[in-house]
Amino acid sequence: MADAVIFIALAFRYVDKWLRRTSLGFEKGLRWRLHVGLPTKSWDSDVTTETFKTVAQAARVLACMPGPVTRTAAIQALRMTDQVDRPAVDVFPEFACQLYSYLLSPERADDLHAIVDIGAGTLDVAYFNVFMKEDEALLPIFASEVDRLGAHYLIAALSGAEGRATWTDDESSLSDEEAGRKLGCSPVEVRSRRSLYLSSVADVFNQATRAARTTYPTSPAFQRAENVRLFLCGGGSRIPSLQKRFERIAQEAVRRLGIKFQVSELVKPRDIVGKLESGFDRLSVAYGLSQNAANIGRVIRSATLEPISMRSVVETEDRDADR
Repeated sequence: MADAVIFIALAFRYVDKWLRRTSLGFEKGLRWRLHVGLPTKSWDSDVTTETFKTVAQAARVLACMPGPVTRTAAIQALRMTDQVDRPAVDVFPEFACQLYSYLLSPERADDLHAIVDIGAGTLDVAYFNVFMKEDEALLPIFASEVDRLGAHYLIAALSGAEGRATWTDDESSLSDEEAGRKLGCSPVEVRSRRSLYLSSVADVFNQATRAARTTYPTSPAFQRAENVRLFLCGGGSRIPSLQKRFERIAQEAVRRLGIKFQVSELVKPRDIVGKLESGFDRLSVAYGLSQNAANIGRVIRSATLEPISMRSVVETEDRDADR
């Protein structure tokens, strides 16, 4: 926890220093809020969320303390979190932040959605509903999974036991032949290791799909094969082999499960300044976290949901049948 406190406090101080150097209106004062994002599966746990909230509170305390950021100071800040009247911190599921611009756009649709976020370290999958109530977006979670299957794990799979060479993030997109030449081994060996990794990714996604179907079997997506909007995002979503695997997953889902996935990118907001050469999805969590907390869709934990049962026909006797 002290490591996490130090990391967030340093990031907080960096932003504060940047604003002091670049913002003309800084002298008027700022009101700080610290928002932290978590993978859906992690946020869905009360214990994990409260742990991260404690870390965020301590980090904000540490960042605002005089003196250097040290481990001793971080531990001291952790002991002070219960003394803060208004900690001004909150923890959000990352998928809700990523969907902020989609929920405000004319593209927004009701009912079942899915998101797959492939980062450097983790694969984050979530199934959730979208519906509006009194101008507020409600997002109940039906299923979520997170696993260590990000782009760096693909690189580890490609390199195998031979992987002594230095690899960069861009090399996660190498073909089997290119990776084989880099390693001095057969492309067949690389292909086998890549296949095992991609199968693991598919297993995690399919596990979440089955759980969503169990929790919400009456969804039009499962009953009438209406489209499920599947947002594919994160730096790993641009790796060709992962793109092809999810195209295959979508094709097989129609035949095997009767589910039609509409694979999409995240909806881009209109108020982003500058070019997005690296893709908006690399900034999507931060963009959503920068919004007012009240404007981020209200997410409902899976623990508070009950499985939605199929309607059963209740047979009753006609009260006049024996007359």
